[in-house]
Amino acid sequence: MKIVRMSVAGIVMAGLINGCAASATQKPLPVQPVSPASVVERQDDFQSSREKDMVLLFQSLLQMNKRENLKISAAQAESLLPLIKRNSSVGELETSDQKVITALLTEDQKRYVDEFLEETRLRKEQFKELKEQQGISEEERERMIREFLSKRAQERDGQPPPHHNREDGGAPALPGAGAGPVPAGPGGKNIEQQLIDLLEAKLRSRGGGK
Repeated sequence: MKIVRMSVAGIVMAGLINGCAASATQKPLPVQPVSPASVVERQDDFQSSREKDMVLLFQSLLQMNKRENLKISAAQAESLLPLIKRNSSVGELETSDQKVITALLTEDQKRYVDEFLEETRLRKEQFKELKEQQGISEEERERMIREFLSKRAQERDGQPPPHHNREDGGAPALPGAGAGPVPAGPGGKNIEQQLIDLLEAKLRSRGGGK
C-alpha cells in the first residue's frame, strides 16, 4: 500500500515539474525593440573623434574637387595619396598628417575645406537642437538648418555659404539626420576609398593634363 501511495505521489510530482517546465518555455522574456535612432547613436558612439575627423576631411576634399577652380592637381594628388592611404589603413586621422594635408592645398582650397567643416559642425549642432522638437519632418528640419546656416554666414561676412547648394558640391545631409552613417559611393565604396580612387585617377591621367 505504501508502495502504491509513493508511486502515485511520484507521478503527481513529475506532472507538476513537467507543468512548470512547460509553463516556463511558453513564457519567453519580452524583447525590447531597438529604434533606428538608437542604432545610429550607438554607431556614432563607437566611431572615434579622429575617425570622424578623417571622414569629414576626406569628404571635404571630394566635394572640393567638384569645383572647377578648386580641383586637386596631379602634383597635389601625388603628395596626398600616401597620406590618405596611411590614415585610411589606420582608420584615424593623425594630427600631424592633417596639418601636412592642409599645407598641400592652395589658399582657396583651404578656405573651402575650412568652411565645409565649419558648416558641417553647425549643421550637426542645429540638427541636435531640432531633433528634440516634435512634429517636424525631415524636409522641414533640413530647410530650417539651411536658413540657419545662411543667416550665420551673412552675419559673419555678408555672404551666403559658398557650398550652400548641395547640387553644386555642397555639404551633404548629416549622418544621423534620418540617413544613418555617411552613405557609400558607387559600388559601395566608402569615403576613404573614393578619395584614393580619385587621386589615383589623377595620377593615371597626368599625361592628359588633368
